Amino acid sequence: MSIEKVNRKNKGIGYRVRIRDMSGSNRGRIFDTKKEAEVFESNIISTKANGIESFPQNGKKLLFEVFDEWFKQFKYHSPKYVVEIESLWKIHVSPTFGGKKLESIKTVEIRNWLLQAENQGLSTESRNRSLRNVLVRVLDFAVDMGYLSRNVARGSNGKVVSSGLKSKKVRRLKRALTFHELIQVAIHCGMYETLILLMGLLGPRWAEAIGLKVKDFDLDSRTVTIQRSLSLVRSKFIEKSTKSGSIRVLILPNFLIPMLEKHLVGKSLDDLVFTSSSGAPIDISNFRKRIYEPAFVKAGVLKANLKDLRTTAVSFMISLNSPITVVAKIAGHADPSITLRHYSELFDGDFKQASIDLEAAFLKQDVHEMYTLSPIIKDIAESSELIYPLTSGNESGPCRDRTDDPQIKSLLLYRLS
Repeated sequence: MSIEKVNRKNKGIGYRVRIRDMSGSNRGRIFDTKKEAEVFESNIISTKANGIESFPQNGKKLLFEVFDEWFKQFKYHSPKYVVEIESLWKIHVSPTFGGKKLESIKTVEIRNWLLQAENQGLSTESRNRSLRNVLVRVLDFAVDMGYLSRNVARGSNGKVVSSGLKSKKVRRLKRALTFHELIQVAIHCGMYETLILLMGLLGPRWAEAIGLKVKDFDLDSRTVTIQRSLSLVRSKFIEKSTKSGSIRVLILPNFLIPMLEKHLVGKSLDDLVFTSSSGAPIDISNFRKRIYEPAFVKAGVLKANLKDLRTTAVSFMISLNSPITVVAKIAGHADPSITLRHYSELFDGDFKQASIDLEAAFLKQDVHEMYTLSPIIKDIAESSELIYPLTSGNESGPCRDRTDDPQIKSLLLYRLS
């Protein structure tokens, strides 16, 4: 490795840094000033000592070319996830960095790009997701492929750079419907009454519920098998496995059997059970706007999200003292803590029942007697006619004795000890 002075025809004197890259080839780069050459040389020495390709051969590649290479690995991923990655790339990353050379992208540009989201009328949360899920990962891929010596979207500690802005993530306000509210809303959903009851009592996800087929129901054994879901991607419904990738069998309540029989009549085994009026899969946005939300208004019930039906089902089961491990299996969660953290809610009656249970425990004889006045003290406390005159022995002020009876004194001291 060395720095040498060179004469350039139209640019005057320059300084070339010579280096042998990790493949054994001799490479060089010319700088306008000796100081720039020395800084570059020192960076090469430090990165090479860590086993990192110090003189990338393809730093002049454009970012969109590297993105296309990186994106090929997603052809086997969920279509919904693929669409999200493409959307983040096209809306956020590509307009600013897509046409840039890898070596020209600077950390300060990434920070400024994060800060510009609001000025461009874009979500700060989406901009942060595009940084972490797309830009950082594409540049990591470029480093792995030897196109770059380091990822400029990461700081010296390896953490993703940030603009210092903390985006406010809006959390969904969970609500569990009471059984009466669920029935009222289901009735006002008309032909979708059974679908609402099924979701509100057994808790399948929306995509799982609309993906149910006739062959998934066994009314003789009162079971339904959840084994697929339908996702709307680019205006097209795609069938895939459940979110957890597992299959679960749920027991149907008796009162749902006659209602389900009406939906299964005249359909083949591979037909969907719940469909739109035209027989197509149900579009969630249309269903929410035309059926679900108006049902709450008609029923006079406080509005709840479609996902709250799943919360309602889980909360029902927990309120009825079902083991949390069983509830988690019904909900399709491998970890019961997910069920408790994200889906369980308390009903008003649960608070009242907790108070009743506490009172019942308190009234047990062995506890109650500890906090109950003995009959002799109770009689004295309730008597307003007993007047104890002050004597010379108890005229000492606020701390004076209020009775001369040694028996009462000893009992009071015992209770206060």
